Amino acid sequence: MTEWITIEHANEHNLKDVNVQIPKRAFTVITGVSGSGKSTLAHDILFNESQRQYLEAMGMQGIEKPKVARINGVSPAISIQQQETSSNPRSTVGTKTAMYTSLRMIYEKLGFRPCPNCEKAVNPAKAIEETEVIDGDFTVFQICPYCDHKYKKFTRSHFSYNTIEGACETCKGIGDVVQINQHTLFNKALSVEKGAVTLWTGSYLDYQFENIKNTMQHYQVPLEADTPLQDYNNLQFALLCHGTSSEEVQQLTDIKEP
Repeated sequence: MTEWITIEHANEHNLKDVNVQIPKRAFTVITGVSGSGKSTLAHDILFNESQRQYLEAMGMQGIEKPKVARINGVSPAISIQQQETSSNPRSTVGTKTAMYTSLRMIYEKLGFRPCPNCEKAVNPAKAIEETEVIDGDFTVFQICPYCDHKYKKFTRSHFSYNTIEGACETCKGIGDVVQINQHTLFNKALSVEKGAVTLWTGSYLDYQFENIKNTMQHYQVPLEADTPLQDYNNLQFALLCHGTSSEEVQQLTDIKEP
């Protein structure tokens, strides 16, 4: 295996008959004064030639060969341009380098998957596919070549943390889980109107307290005035802490139903 990338007689832009060897599988820094050809060497020659050879190997054309006598040892490459980054928590190296979509396509087309029925690893190239219209949408199924079990095919959406199909059920694709620290958020010896929830103050406290009273009245667990949090029953505390749409409230209200 070639351990070096060799560039001979480079004459692109400001480079004048430059010869250079770059070690592979190592961090290499290209330095020089402004206009000396650093970007030309890294991007216009090394990256473009890597892309050109990669595309030509797949029968595609479109990238012009740089002005060099010979380049040996290059591999498919990615180029990360200097740019301002956003604070989006969903951004990753894959999204920044545009490799995210390509990787998902590879997993969809080439990934082996255990059959949900017989649990044997299924080569996607050997699985028969069928398309059905369900509720107006096209759904692709695969048929296991070993037991003939039919199951939904994994699509690119299943390999994306930004979709319902692919996102982690715990963190929803963000990578962090936001939870309530009851020890710092609540003073259970106090009532809500007296400051039990440390973040609620002033008119915002009045607004939230009115909502809490109405909600508990609706769920038939009315809140008496100046009730400390430590005296709340399970449903009252779940409504305060987790909200009406939470699993905690759903479980408790299911129990209350006759």
